[in-house]
Amino acid sequence: MFIENEMVTDQELLTVYIQNKSDDAFAQIVQRHSGLVYSVCFRILGDRHAAEDASQAAFILLTRKAQTLPADTVLSGWLVRAAQNTAREFRRAATRRLKHEREASTVNTQNTEEHVWANILPQLD
Repeated sequence: MFIENEMVTDQELLTVYIQNKSDDAFAQIVQRHSGLVYSVCFRILGDRHAAEDASQAAFILLTRKAQTLPADTVLSGWLVRAAQNTAREFRRAATRRLKHEREASTVNTQNTEEHVWANILPQLD
């Protein structure tokens, strides 16, 4: 575990996390950068709950990609880019979901019994 007053760089924390799967090192990374990541997500999404979810997803992405990051990676910059991409994907998914929900609601209102019969009767005649 690191002493909070001790100046440990992001790269050192990331190295400790990668080598030892240290929860403490990762927790310090999250503590240092969660405000930055959240603010990026919030600016893109405009919704507090969606920004929280996107922030978590960005840090999860870090856990998956940590071993492949180059040694000279500026972690804060990488996290900003990851947060931007994650938030944009959340926004695209929400837009797609809303579009599908709207389509489904119009289909449901159009498929009334009268509408169905109106389409079938000409075929029967």
